[in-house]
Amino acid sequence: MVPQIDGDVKDGTSTIIWVVRHAEREDNVNKAWRRWFHAVTHLSKDDPPLSKRGQRTCAILIGMMVQTEECAARFEHVHLDHVFSSPYERCVNTAARMIRDREMPIKVEPGFSEVLCLCENPAGFQDVTLLQRSYPNVDPSYCPIFTRHQLDYAYERLRSDWVCLPRIRHTINHIVNKYSGSLLIVSHGAVIGAIHQVLTGRWNVVGQATVSKFVDMGSKNFVCEFSGDASHLSDLANLRAY
Repeated sequence: MVPQIDGDVKDGTSTIIWVVRHAEREDNVNKAWRRWFHAVTHLSKDDPPLSKRGQRTCAILIGMMVQTEECAARFEHVHLDHVFSSPYERCVNTAARMIRDREMPIKVEPGFSEVLCLCENPAGFQDVTLLQRSYPNVDPSYCPIFTRHQLDYAYERLRSDWVCLPRIRHTINHIVNKYSGSLLIVSHGAVIGAIHQVLTGRWNVVGQATVSKFVDMGSKNFVCEFSGDASHLSDLANLRAY
């Protein structure tokens, strides 16, 4: 039996949730970024950006650069009603590239942040006002479910992907009770595993820049149409499904 999401169903509405993991990170290919290079950027040690052309070999970089563009091409004709993103740079950048020139606000939600045992304390993501300088689509009026200081750092200090599950359950419950239609969520590997667990009762690990789709069959009973799909990517090498 598919687990239910708490709350009453909205009459006459249905919900599709698209979940995308951010594309390749700079520190995936440049191990010195966290040690030294972050210090010459405006970013915290736990907030590496997407990889940039010229910092590694052409083969790696072409694969990386194609990831976000191929995600964007895949979603070019997909109707979206709401876009949510983790506040980390790599996720907001992925979301912004995906929606391209659509005049759609990006709702930055700390509830979708990376599992906190992998983050600074407090988490080092940028404030919305700073993100908006680079990403004009970031919605400054969105009221997040969690703030940076409401995240449970003590609980999520345990070295396990599963520690984010209570936070993700609360965040997903809130979103599906408040929003309907076609929703896009851009987040991190462990968080997406937890989203699978909340919506279907089964944790699943997905690769970077892959797409998962969940459909509400009624009364907030979600089924997963596909998980971690990479059919839009031309380079399937090392998507880091862990």
